[in-house]
Amino acid sequence: MVIVDRYGRIRDMKTAWFPEVTSHGFPKNKAKARRLEALAKLFESHIIMV
Repeated sequence: MVIVDRYGRIRDMKTAWFPEVTSHGFPKNKAKARRLEALAKLFESHIIMV
């Protein structure tokens, strides 16, 4: 996940792993929710750092 400012500069970068999301039978809507939660945390930490 990468946050880019309006000038195209990378402001923050994080890697998140979701091994349970790729397992057979894991609900698609829950997988999306997990990824969105991780993205929200990245934004939240960036706002605090600014």
